[in-house]
Amino acid sequence: MDDFIGLSTVLLTYSLTELVNGYGFLAVFVAGVALRSNYLNAEKSASRLHFMERLEKLTEVGTILLLGSLLRIEPMARFAAPALLIAALLLFVIRPLGAWISTIGSPVHPATRWLFGWFGIRGVGSLYYLTYALSHGLRDNDGELIAWVTFIVVIVSVTLHGVSSTPLMKWYKRHVEGHEASNQVLIQAKSKR
Repeated sequence: MDDFIGLSTVLLTYSLTELVNGYGFLAVFVAGVALRSNYLNAEKSASRLHFMERLEKLTEVGTILLLGSLLRIEPMARFAAPALLIAALLLFVIRPLGAWISTIGSPVHPATRWLFGWFGIRGVGSLYYLTYALSHGLRDNDGELIAWVTFIVVIVSVTLHGVSSTPLMKWYKRHVEGHEASNQVLIQAKSKR
């Protein structure tokens, strides 16, 4: 039941914060930190994490299915040029460089840093901010343009990351994790001498 209490706390916190015109995402973060400090049992934490990961996947699949049901050919074709330009800049330039710069000085392997930049976060947050903007006055041609650009960028992101995740992770495990593991064995062997 603790998992459902955590989930209902998240939903209630978000709803009540939005009801008083607060920032729901920030309130949920604070509630999560407060809940985390009350649950330090490692076994329960692992169980909770497993439950939340499943719930996240189900929610993500539901969101993508809902987005897919909204798509129409005519507006996608009309807004394809700006959407594909923005998608290319976000996926191949801005996000990878942002991840690279934000991890400067960290002990993370360079390939891992690029992997952070490629996979990054999913586009569901973009849909939240789009609905926020639309509900706060974004209308007409600008609203339609931004909505369809957002939809197309999320679709491109989900498709590219979905197709590339398995091959990239196999390459990463073979070349980066395998190389780091063999380096650790060499370091341990040298330290025993």
